[in-house]
Amino acid sequence: MKAGAEPVSVAINEATNKIYVANVKGIDKHGQVDPNAPGSITVIDGRTNKPVQVKGGYEPSAIAVNPKTNKIYIANQGSNDLTVLDGKTNTTKTIRLRPTNATSIYTGILTPQDVRINTVTNRIYVSGTQSNTIAVIDGVTNKVLQVIKTEGLPADPQAPTAKLATSQTGLTPTSMAIDEKRNLIYAADFTSNDVAVIDGKTNKGTIIPLVDVQDPYSIKVNPNTNKIYLGNLTSRSITIIDGATKAATTIGDLPGKPHDVAINMKTNKIYFPSYVLFRGAQVGDDKQITGVVLELDGATNKITTIICGVTPYAVAVDPTLNKVYVMNQDSDSVTVLTGG
Repeated sequence: MKAGAEPVSVAINEATNKIYVANVKGIDKHGQVDPNAPGSITVIDGRTNKPVQVKGGYEPSAIAVNPKTNKIYIANQGSNDLTVLDGKTNTTKTIRLRPTNATSIYTGILTPQDVRINTVTNRIYVSGTQSNTIAVIDGVTNKVLQVIKTEGLPADPQAPTAKLATSQTGLTPTSMAIDEKRNLIYAADFTSNDVAVIDGKTNKGTIIPLVDVQDPYSIKVNPNTNKIYLGNLTSRSITIIDGATKAATTIGDLPGKPHDVAINMKTNKIYFPSYVLFRGAQVGDDKQITGVVLELDGATNKITTIICGVTPYAVAVDPTLNKVYVMNQDSDSVTVLTGG
């Protein structure tokens, strides 16, 4: 099915059977891609697969759904703000990502990369890659309650690799994951190659260092098994962290670079869309070709490779229907798979 221009993120509301896609680029009145226009959100009816386009913010990068409130949150990199979409009416409002008394954007979030929700506490979390911060937002009032600085967080003393941590920790938080059962927020730190762990009650954090991992980009948690999963771009690897012991296991030499991750809690299968670079005959002739989706069995850590579209970039899972939705950035399409 057709999405908007350059789809980069996807989320599902299982309660309404709606799929939401964040599209980076805007479309002008002639139907052409306009890089200077606001992006869009594609709303897909899961029953009919019929899409509807809703105007978004500038360069929407991530999207998350709260099925309890039927609110959808989209982080906009280009305008350093958050769009809140009403799932019933498809109307939107904008939240600036800094405290109400802040006089500068530098006291808030710069380049918001991800947004996640704790539906139990109705708290929304937004990561800022340039500011090394995470914003905590009240889902009722839409107010920014606190901006947490991830840079320089101490190592978790329980982590087997704690002695490897330095003061340069918590740099460039990208993707986040929420463990609602334990009220913990996990953030993959792209530059410092570690994971920030934030206590949702106190907003204080620690670091789990990673070994032989480069550029952890995406992260998800399975609260049922207390396992955390990361996709590491440059090292082409997957890391599995035991939430209880903080021990990390990494599986490398993957066929592509894992860019996102989603978990089917019912089947305990984890999905990583991974794009592949093909080097042509000419110097610098690197092209992104048909990518793959890696299906990891959460019980055995066995990986199954599934062929997908061009530059598979983001993924979401509907556990009720056992469907996997993959956003293919360079073909502006959505691939629908049946889970294993």
